[in-house]
Amino acid sequence: MKAVKKVLPAQRPHWVGNGFHVFPVFAHYAFSNELSPWLMFDYAAPKHFEPTAKRLGVGQHPHRGFETVTIAWQGEVEHSDSVGNNDVIGAGDVQWMTAGRGATFASRAQLWINLPQAQKMHAPRYQPLLASRIPTVPLSAAGEPVELALPEGHNAIVFVRRGGVRVGAEGQEEEVGPQAVALMQREGRTLRLAATEAGSQLLLLGGAPLDEPIAARGPFVMNTDAEIAQANADFRSGKMGR
Repeated sequence: MKAVKKVLPAQRPHWVGNGFHVFPVFAHYAFSNELSPWLMFDYAAPKHFEPTAKRLGVGQHPHRGFETVTIAWQGEVEHSDSVGNNDVIGAGDVQWMTAGRGATFASRAQLWINLPQAQKMHAPRYQPLLASRIPTVPLSAAGEPVELALPEGHNAIVFVRRGGVRVGAEGQEEEVGPQAVALMQREGRTLRLAATEAGSQLLLLGGAPLDEPIAARGPFVMNTDAEIAQANADFRSGKMGR
């Protein structure tokens, strides 16, 4: 049974782009091997936007060395990039973009996933994942626990979008509230969850840790400072995104 290593409380929001109030879910753990392969998670809570002719979001910017995952909880999210991908996803859908050796694109608040050193310079790739292809598990409104099987040694992260859950073995549970996150120990093959109120909704993230050096500067995530310098040089010279 996986035990809770740390519960991170809901964070203060900050502005991204020209109109998105996002919560830095991973706080100071972002870009550390504590979360590997996950790097960063900015959550945009529901917000009403008045009609406007001005496009809101994040303008063209470069990425290299990692993947981005954008989840449309509600409404629609548009994606465009320098390798010719243009797409719109709806509620429950996911955009998965592998920046690889480099691409420039416009996006929304999202998760970043590290790439292993051997794949950081692969060609960029975009794939939409529709809600119908993404597994979901109902949580009992009565608080009955749910147990999920996970691979031994993988990192697991539980983010509560709304409501609350108890996480961990019976008698050792930790409560996690809205927009907070539970970081789980790598040991164990089972994750035990129970909703603390009706309508609770959470996101479970998991993956095999890379345990490689992380060099992160702005929109680039590589293994060394020299690789970061090369990424900056490639972007300034116009080589990135081709």
